[in-house]
Amino acid sequence: MLRLDSYLVLSAVAYIIGAAPGLPLPAFASHLGSRHPWLSPVLRGLLAEAAARTFIGTPISTVVAGLAVVIGASWSFMRPNRAGLVVPAAIGAGTLVSPLAAFLSGAVAFLTSRVLRPQRGASMLVPTFVGALLYPPLVWYFERFDLHLVFAVVLSLIAIYKVLPGLPPREAETPGLRRLAIFRAVMARVAVGVVLMSLLALFFFNRYVYKGFGLQVEIFRRGSDEFRLVALTFDDGPNPEYTIPILDILCDEEVPATFFLIGSEVLKYPDIARRIVDAGHEVGNHTHTHRNMFGLPAGPMQHEIDEAEKAIEAATGVRPTLFRPPRGLYDSRLVEMLRERRYTLALWSVSSRDWAEVTEASMVQRLTRIVRNGDVILFHDGGSLVSSQGGDRTNTVSALPRLIANLRQRGFSFVTLSDLILISGLTGHDADLNGGE
Repeated sequence: MLRLDSYLVLSAVAYIIGAAPGLPLPAFASHLGSRHPWLSPVLRGLLAEAAARTFIGTPISTVVAGLAVVIGASWSFMRPNRAGLVVPAAIGAGTLVSPLAAFLSGAVAFLTSRVLRPQRGASMLVPTFVGALLYPPLVWYFERFDLHLVFAVVLSLIAIYKVLPGLPPREAETPGLRRLAIFRAVMARVAVGVVLMSLLALFFFNRYVYKGFGLQVEIFRRGSDEFRLVALTFDDGPNPEYTIPILDILCDEEVPATFFLIGSEVLKYPDIARRIVDAGHEVGNHTHTHRNMFGLPAGPMQHEIDEAEKAIEAATGVRPTLFRPPRGLYDSRLVEMLRERRYTLALWSVSSRDWAEVTEASMVQRLTRIVRNGDVILFHDGGSLVSSQGGDRTNTVSALPRLIANLRQRGFSFVTLSDLILISGLTGHDADLNGGE
């Protein structure tokens, strides 16, 4: 059942906002609309972002709404010719993503327009170009959230793409215009190629992480389906904002869990790492700096494993024997290296999707419905979509008590990942999944 706080509904609402036919401004503001025709599409972008903040309220939701409203302004089944709406809609979306970045880049664009005072009809082309170039670095400076930076770059590229043809003089068939036309055509084809490659990569990644290719006897993804047991796992900690309340909840509910720790974060917060172990939970190795292990040279790969192991053992007194690569990406060299170090490569069978910052209600509802015997459930107590820090895990914390209660009502019990591996081995389910031991 679709919910108001789902990304699908949010995308549809934002698209309709961007695609809908133009609406007249209220009487008190109608003179502004005639003087500034870009005002209405800017308000569309602002409205879409406001919907994201109202119904979901996470950084990723603002990116989803921003992209959807710009797509609606670009391609509408209601009103095909909407070229003039795209840049203003992007400006509106970008304003709520980072108000300070939008204000400063807009101020510089305005000053540029005052200084250059170009001919009427092209008065905003150069200022828009300048503002678009400034916006991404300003977003990174003020927000420090990697997905917002990606979104800012996308909005800026859209703006630059739209204003480029108007920057040179409009003499017909000039070499400059021909080169720009070729450049725009190439950009359009590259964009289509990127979308198709992204969809293919997403399919491959999903198959690769959840199923693998070949026998994959060295990798543990889920336990035996003979017992009503599940394992809760948390990646990217320790984090003082989220790990501590998660530990409090697990203590209150008397639920054991497994935490895959980042070595560099353990060095920052050794007391939290120690508290995890003292509370009876299990710790695993999640690399030292959250680098992708797939394709990494042997030297850096070994460094990531060993340095994280040293940090975890120094803080907790426990040498980890479980390893989970960031984003679930691994190759045969990593598998061999882990076997030599007597690690179990442990992935997951069900993701909470908290990396996408879904709402608490959506997370609880979905997991309660899909969890099965032997599942390893992936959560995050730190990190963000791309980097090892900066994400919002508030919904993970708030969803945890309800999810535990719901799963218990379905008859599930909770064990650490090592216990799930042990029980699976004793029952003959993937008995060789213990790092070659």
